[in-house]
Amino acid sequence: METVLRESSNHQHFVASNDSVASNPSGSAAPEVLQVPTNNKQTTNNKNQTIMKPRRYTRVATLNVRTAREDWRLNELIHQMDSYNISIVAIQEHRRVHSDELLYKHMDNHLIVTASAWRNTAQAATGGVGIVLNSAAEKVLCDVNKVSDRIIVATFAGNPKTSIIVVYSPTNTRAHTEAVDEFYEQLRNTIDDIPPHNFLIIMGDWNAKLGPAHVKFAHDKRTNENGTCLLDLANEKYFASPTLCLKNVLVNAGRSKTQRVKTTCLITFLSTPSGKIVS
Repeated sequence: METVLRESSNHQHFVASNDSVASNPSGSAAPEVLQVPTNNKQTTNNKNQTIMKPRRYTRVATLNVRTAREDWRLNELIHQMDSYNISIVAIQEHRRVHSDELLYKHMDNHLIVTASAWRNTAQAATGGVGIVLNSAAEKVLCDVNKVSDRIIVATFAGNPKTSIIVVYSPTNTRAHTEAVDEFYEQLRNTIDDIPPHNFLIIMGDWNAKLGPAHVKFAHDKRTNENGTCLLDLANEKYFASPTLCLKNVLVNAGRSKTQRVKTTCLITFLSTPSGKIVS
């Protein structure tokens, strides 16, 4: 799912004017920018840069890649990012297993940060979340933190800062009931830890179905248990889902009607310094 973001002083639409965001107002403290090695060099520590720029679009997307163990799969994703001018892509189920808590890898002028996948009872690699940044997004990356195997948080410089939570929910089965409860408890705690003035985006694969009884542009006929958990979280935290205003979001993202319907299972939540986005 691809989303085009611009901030607005009135927050009346999901995609609106971003004129109210200043790069570095007088008297505000400039955030520290993460320095990631690039061929034995380091990224420019420009504290005045921001991922959200006035009167400019910022495109973010989320994708369950099903597997990305081979580098050519990531190369293909990066090519599509460049083709559609997407700055940030959250990825799930990359199935890359590594010993590092977070692995930083540069590829084709992009930074890929992954939390390791895990192995199931058959010792097959499964799961894994990560985030792919183009060079502009990398320059304003402050930090990336791993909350669990299914949740990571990336923070970007700006005023306000931008926090992106990447999630991969357990599947909707009876065997995973406890895992789902644990996942949403960790996610709630993570959201509570984000400074309230940050611009917050939560995106990923929720393994949820939302029916027409709960959302306007529904792909599924009914809401499953994961969908109920998702709606409870949205109502509790006053978030807006693009599924509720999907037509507006994906028209701006350049998707066709058929593609628009097929991406409703991937939900992105957004909040603003004012508290919520009104669809």
